[in-house]
Amino acid sequence: MYRNRSAPTAGAVRPGPPPPPFGTVEGFKQPWDVRIGDFLLLGHQYQRIRDMRAVGTSARALHFAGRPPLVMRTGRSVFRPVTYR
Repeated sequence: MYRNRSAPTAGAVRPGPPPPPFGTVEGFKQPWDVRIGDFLLLGHQYQRIRDMRAVGTSARALHFAGRPPLVMRTGRSVFRPVTYR
């Protein structure tokens, strides 16, 4: 009689991640390779890293505008702005 609405139905389309920020290139980076100005996908939005601090020897606390800090302990997908020299 009642359907479970939490389970996806056949043919349901799940939204994918939004398109990356314009002028960026995706790369898998470790915490020590991340730079200020890179973008991370958090909560279905791309957030720019504004500041960062070391947490121990191999982790970084990443600070964003309008969002609590994130401690990055393992590698993840990062979008880096393309720079022309």
